[in-house]
Amino acid sequence: TVLGILLAVLCAVLAVRHIHIIVRVVAAFILYLAVQVVLITMMAQGGAGALPTFIFVMGNLSVLVLLILVAVQYGRVKKGTEKMAQGELSTVVDEKEVPFFKEMAHNLNSSGHAIKIAVEQATQSERMKSELITNVSHDIKTPLTSIINYVDLLQKQELPETAEEYLAVLARQSARLKKLTEEGCVE
Repeated sequence: TVLGILLAVLCAVLAVRHIHIIVRVVAAFILYLAVQVVLITMMAQGGAGALPTFIFVMGNLSVLVLLILVAVQYGRVKKGTEKMAQGELSTVVDEKEVPFFKEMAHNLNSSGHAIKIAVEQATQSERMKSELITNVSHDIKTPLTSIINYVDLLQKQELPETAEEYLAVLARQSARLKKLTEEGCVE
């Protein structure tokens, strides 16, 4: 038992990041052990009657109930984090149902709300981008059709070799642009 306490204290010292929590837990555990030792000593002497036994049993039952409550509340918070990790961003952990983890539940709910807003904004931005591309694509198609038609007419004419090379570039680039506008993505 003493070795266990020393090990717990050593872990507390090593875990400086959570020292405030560990100190409180170790202090509560030492107090609990002290009460247990006193009650067991009183029960072993037998002169104090049934009161030490009653306090011992009720105290341990109280600790058991407390541990069960903490475990249940932890399970609720854990379930909420798992749902959010799976993409259910509207998941809310009721802070009133988890008083031991109230701050954690509040932070989780706030994070979920912030992520949901960010996703909505990204979706709206993507929708606006798509609409812009569609509109620009439509605005480009009309003059592009004219360019393609004039290129086609010029290709049917006798032109100097340099002009034919320029015309080939125009035909290739206008065909590429037409393909891009048909796909709905202008680069």
